[in-house]
Amino acid sequence: MEIYSANIFIMLSKKSSDIVILNKINKAIVTLTDNSELREISRHWEISQKEE
Repeated sequence: MEIYSANIFIMLSKKSSDIVILNKINKAIVTLTDNSELREISRHWEISQKEE
């Protein structure tokens, strides 16, 4: 199973998490990456951190 990684880390346990939910999360990350939304989310977060 390929897991997306970048400056954002999501750690979930296979033992304590439902595999269906984990697959949905992975699919959502791929979708957000493919349509560049994850990059936009990260960019907005970085900007918000600089403003504090």
